[in-house]
Amino acid sequence: MSTVCKLCLKPKPLRDSHIIPRAIYRRRKRFGKPQLVAVTIDESTPPDLSNCDPKEPLFCSSCENELLNNRYERYSDSLLTGKFPVRKNPQEIILENFKYERFYLYVISILWRASISSLDQFQGINLGNDFNEKLRKCIFIGNIKLGVSLKLDHFLRVSMYRVTDEQNMFDTRFIKSLILNPNVYRGKTKKEGMCYYFMIEGFFIVIRFSTKNDLHAVRTHREPAQVTGVFNSLSVPLCDFRNIPQLEHSLTGLILKAQNHGEL
Repeated sequence: MSTVCKLCLKPKPLRDSHIIPRAIYRRRKRFGKPQLVAVTIDESTPPDLSNCDPKEPLFCSSCENELLNNRYERYSDSLLTGKFPVRKNPQEIILENFKYERFYLYVISILWRASISSLDQFQGINLGNDFNEKLRKCIFIGNIKLGVSLKLDHFLRVSMYRVTDEQNMFDTRFIKSLILNPNVYRGKTKKEGMCYYFMIEGFFIVIRFSTKNDLHAVRTHREPAQVTGVFNSLSVPLCDFRNIPQLEHSLTGLILKAQNHGEL
């Protein structure tokens, strides 16, 4: 099937492209288990064995391999899975060999893919055509600059936590195996604002729009646990899942599913 690639905007044959990178699913399908357990957090839908790696025709082979995979995914996958040196202390883990712009655009690319996707599970993610186009350009050229003095990360702040369980209900291996699809959280107050989030490889990642009106405030504002490009290493705070409302809701729902439908 030939149509227009969503990244380079050229008419080319399209591949079945993953929203969350394929390597993350592939790692969980090792050991002779071709399917994963898919859990919908509601009151009625039972857990289901599924291929569970949503994909659809989005990108040409060149954009899929040379841009998304080679430029962003291989590096970021190595960073998140500990293939580079990692230091630990009781409050945080420190990831070495940190390349800010490559990792930032990796995260943004996942949000963007969810926003342009036509799949049902991502319909809550809609950044609008104009902003989708700004993200596409940044991802395509590998640069977060929007103008002379403005950058994409002035408006979209990425924060990241290493998820823990201080009460030891879940072991570390289980937490690292969880995949939480991109979703949106709308705060109850204007100050809370709105954010997007997902979870991969034991990291809870939050993407928040800046709500500042003043240009100086836009440039200088920092979110808790914000990923920045100041150093060649990235400090990621440890955070018990109970202190992350969106994650607590998901894991509590997972426990209830296990109780109602047998061990997951």
